[in-house]
Amino acid sequence: MDYSGQEATALYKYQWDLIHNPQRVWFAWLKDEEEGKASLPCVGWFDDCDDVLKILEKIRIARINNKNIRIKGQSKNDEMVLSANFVKVGNTDYSRIRLIYRPKNTDYIFNPLKYNYYDQEFISNNGSDRQFGFVYYDDNMKEVLKILIDETDKIDNLEEYLYGSGITFDVICNGNKIKENSYVMISSVPEMPKIEIKNTSESTVQFRLKIEYKRDIRNDEDYFPEKEWRTVKAGEKWNVDFENKIRGGKATLLYKLGDKEYSFVFHIRGINPTEQQVKNYITQQGYNIWFLTRLIRQESSFHQFNPGTNYGPERDDYVGCPNHGNPHGWGLMQLDVLNAQLGDHQVLGYWRPPAQALWDWKENIRIGVAFLQGEKYEMVNNYFDRQLDIIEKWNLRNPDDVVEKHSNRTEGKITYEHANSANFDFDFGGAPQGNNKSFIDATWIKNYNGSTRPGSNDGYYYNLEKETTSGKPYWEIFPLNRNNHNYVEAVSNQAP
Repeated sequence: MDYSGQEATALYKYQWDLIHNPQRVWFAWLKDEEEGKASLPCVGWFDDCDDVLKILEKIRIARINNKNIRIKGQSKNDEMVLSANFVKVGNTDYSRIRLIYRPKNTDYIFNPLKYNYYDQEFISNNGSDRQFGFVYYDDNMKEVLKILIDETDKIDNLEEYLYGSGITFDVICNGNKIKENSYVMISSVPEMPKIEIKNTSESTVQFRLKIEYKRDIRNDEDYFPEKEWRTVKAGEKWNVDFENKIRGGKATLLYKLGDKEYSFVFHIRGINPTEQQVKNYITQQGYNIWFLTRLIRQESSFHQFNPGTNYGPERDDYVGCPNHGNPHGWGLMQLDVLNAQLGDHQVLGYWRPPAQALWDWKENIRIGVAFLQGEKYEMVNNYFDRQLDIIEKWNLRNPDDVVEKHSNRTEGKITYEHANSANFDFDFGGAPQGNNKSFIDATWIKNYNGSTRPGSNDGYYYNLEKETTSGKPYWEIFPLNRNNHNYVEAVSNQAP
């Protein structure tokens, strides 16, 4: 067996002497050679638990790092046994794990993945001893090292912990190999990172990528490919096709050889566009709404994602994830309750934004503008249609007592007046004076956030009321919503 092409991790003779003789200092060699200290799970009394676990861990790490293990030759060939009782390896509890080593006179180098299954029963005057687990042989097929457990039903757990799946591959992001639990980024364009999977195994492997995001009321989950596994032959690459979708969150690369599945986890976060990128996109799309950038600044400060670089994997690690606001708003325009035309699923009885709008800032704006120019616009348009019809009928009946317009009102940095709006077809007597804006626009702005007022769900900004005695209509302004917040003032205070 030739392993000369790989760097070896050594277990020296004095290390095995320490194992064989529990009266000596047990852990010195491990503490000297391992970087840092590991907290290893162990429950037991007066056994050699820690050394068993550390030796198993050394074998596991050598496998992960694609290294061989060397045991120095020894003059004595007496069998050595190390036993650990009631231990936890990985996520599995074992009543007993034994390591049995038969020293050789010359160095023994072995690849941790070149193991064999072992199942033998030995009869002696002291009874029977079933030895079940894994064995390493030398070139002459003589036993050198055995790893044994008592509970045969747990052999798969120990095998996976020590040796993995036998599948090797590289996950490559934008040309660079990444490690498990890494973070990769959606660009500010936005574009998904270029993900490639290179199968470095000797066998054909099946892959599938799952991306999920679960926060607040979101339970988003997408698969690539959507309905099947991607088969990748040995030595070949799979360029993941995201099918024009922009998705982020927890990315789990599922892979299998046969029927057993394994996983490799990394995370996808987002980079915010610059303010100028957002403004350029709005201009390119022809969104001619004078207050749109002010509204975006008020809703999100031009942040599609929570800013920062201190990324984390947990549900409450927000950095790089979609900007969330109460109660359930997302992204630049804080999309929350939508309609059946713009939402793609219902939660708590309302249509909610699609996952694309959480991770693709352009889609967030597109849907936000469509909602503003669609449902929110039509609500205001229909409302003023009804109010002007009421005024027209009153004025016809009362030509000497017509309905008067309301006086100007300043909200933040903008003064609003009873005047025409370039966005609506109503005749309110002419264009606004100077830099003033129409009460109609103020009503449209408030309606994006909800037209309520304190104590009532009915509260358009520019509202037609009636006098108690005469029934004469008159214009009244309701700037506050039911939460006593003046949304029109907040938007009007923002820079364009």
